[in-house]
Amino acid sequence: MYKQKLDPIKLSLIDRAITLAPEIKFSADLGACWGVDGGYSRYVLEEHKLEKAFIVDQHITSATQEWTSHQPKAKPVTGLFGTDSTLEKVGDVDVVFFFDVLLHQVAPDWNEVLKMWAPKTKYFLIHNPMWTVGSETLRFPDYGFEWFKANVVYQHEGRLKEWFANLDKFDLEQNKPLKDVHNFWQFGITHQDMITTLDRLGFDCVFSKYLKSRSTKPWIKNYGYLFKKR
Repeated sequence: MYKQKLDPIKLSLIDRAITLAPEIKFSADLGACWGVDGGYSRYVLEEHKLEKAFIVDQHITSATQEWTSHQPKAKPVTGLFGTDSTLEKVGDVDVVFFFDVLLHQVAPDWNEVLKMWAPKTKYFLIHNPMWTVGSETLRFPDYGFEWFKANVVYQHEGRLKEWFANLDKFDLEQNKPLKDVHNFWQFGITHQDMITTLDRLGFDCVFSKYLKSRSTKPWIKNYGYLFKKR
């Protein structure tokens, strides 16, 4: 069952959003494939009967390609979602999902990505680990390897150390310095900066909800948000 890969908390966010905004018919899930094979888009099509779901990722997985080949309402889009070409491929939708991806975005930064997508959607549904130490949003790699290791969630110390040793090199696939690639946590975004950024873009917060803390780094807290265009 594809749902076994999906986070029940994110499914509940989707359920709540569509209950509050039943006019949602077209969705775009950005960074949709890694680990879940476009599963949240499959969920909105099967459970909420949306009319079209765009599945956007730099790499569309084979499992995503397999199920979407039998689902005409699913539209895989290969591309980096901070690029004009990807926005053009997707076009206008009712809701854009950002599930654990804004914290990875640099050049364009997370707030610039939101600005790019704001004209394309009526709603933003966001799940993001938020930074709760102090009042300022931080750019994590600026503080060095040891600070990052002590304060930020990471998966493999060896990969992290290699990344820090090569920050000034250039990544041809993402067309940016290695310091800016989306493979690592880049930003500690504060709750207030999230609210303020969306307000400036013309979106009101329909709901924001604290969901859970990271067990090893409890100052990083997962929040869910639904924003509606004014």
